[in-house]
Amino acid sequence: MSTEDAIADLQNQVAALQATSDDYKQALNNTWLLLNGFLVFWLQAGFAMLEGGSVRAKNLKNILMKNMLDAVLGILIWWAVGYGIAFGQKDSDWVNPFIGTSQFFLYNNFDSAEDRAGGNVGVNNYSYFMFQYAFAATAGTITSGAVAERCEFSSYFIYTVFMIGWIYPIVVHWVWALGGWMSMFQFSEDLPHNVGVMDFAGAGVVHMLGGFAALVACAIMGPRHGRFDTNKKPVAMPGHSIMMVVLGTFILWLGFYSFNAGSVILVTGGFGYIAARAAVCTTISAGTCGLVVLIMDRWINKYWDVAVFCNGCIAGLVASVANCALVEPWAACWVGLVGAFVYYGGSKMNLYWFKLDDPVDAIAIHGYCGMWSVWALGFFAQPTHIAEVYGSVYNEPRFWGFILKGTGRQFGLQIMETVVIAGWSMAMSFMVFYPIKLLGAYVPKLGLTLRISPEVEDMGMDDSKHGGNMFKDLNLPMGELSVISSKL
Repeated sequence: MSTEDAIADLQNQVAALQATSDDYKQALNNTWLLLNGFLVFWLQAGFAMLEGGSVRAKNLKNILMKNMLDAVLGILIWWAVGYGIAFGQKDSDWVNPFIGTSQFFLYNNFDSAEDRAGGNVGVNNYSYFMFQYAFAATAGTITSGAVAERCEFSSYFIYTVFMIGWIYPIVVHWVWALGGWMSMFQFSEDLPHNVGVMDFAGAGVVHMLGGFAALVACAIMGPRHGRFDTNKKPVAMPGHSIMMVVLGTFILWLGFYSFNAGSVILVTGGFGYIAARAAVCTTISAGTCGLVVLIMDRWINKYWDVAVFCNGCIAGLVASVANCALVEPWAACWVGLVGAFVYYGGSKMNLYWFKLDDPVDAIAIHGYCGMWSVWALGFFAQPTHIAEVYGSVYNEPRFWGFILKGTGRQFGLQIMETVVIAGWSMAMSFMVFYPIKLLGAYVPKLGLTLRISPEVEDMGMDDSKHGGNMFKDLNLPMGELSVISSKL
């Protein structure tokens, strides 16, 4: 064999090995993303347990039904229109900065489109679709707990269609699509046109959007009957099962690891290191926030409240979502610490000042802590981590957290994101909920109402709409169910 032939043979062998290596990497990355998508979907079980335990037993079937609806209706809406609005593009050279325009029902070259990330070792569109569906379902279900025990099922059905089919995917396109007008993936040296915001796993895109939709829903729907006395002072309405609340909290905590760490999308090529850092920062933020909320509430109310403790841990998880991969562990501790005050103060403000009845504190946890999570990047974004996640072109002081010698410009953009998302979420939610309320009041023959009747509310929706209360065989008053639960 001549020297030239030997060299050619070696080159062929190297090319074959490289192709095999690329195949393994692609398989690993797709498996990583799918498994994380499945665990993010498992958040639905956590929400079901948390919300189920936070309501009275007479409405348990109803709240569980709404959580199932988010998953079942969510996939059909996301497949039909949501994904296309969020990520669809007809021309690879240009993307509409405001809305996706193709790949509805996964048509328009979806099968043969280029991989979503990582080139020839990246993830395919099917894996990416499933991962993003789990996020869409999460955004849709945040509001269900806030309007629990009084929202008409048909009205919630309509809201879910609009949230997953329009309100949520529009914001996804703005922030995460390659050419979205707020996306970090449309860098330009021309400063006025580069308005990219950092929202790594979607604190603004997912949690804040859902939290502020819940705020509007609670304001329009009003509180549950008996939640405030004649002097407008809050009356306690504890849920029927603290065991469900704690179980739901742990399920959510597990799901948040995939929600945050899984958002690196890839796991090869050094991205596994970023995912590990995101998981550590997520845990530190949750632990700090939960502990501070526990101590603060004990100091104020003079007893250890398990439900508030659980909410504090979830608030810390949400506070980490936007920044978990972009900050150091010491900064994650500060994120959780501030998040504790944001959650606890926001919860009390909603209840005592605004008279909002939110059985699961979704507004304070997801809305306010989601906003703080986005803002925190303006303080703590680490220069080297920004370059690792978004590329070396972003390793400039104008993108850094201003505590780390940044210019403060990025902090301004982070504030802009929260203002835009809050405004969009509240405006669109108002346009969904308020017309339904007007139709129920002025055109009752349609049979579409926003809120159940006082008689149904007092009886409980399980007896009136879902075939009976699941605890009816116990033949005990509702007030005794929590005692029974504690003895089982």
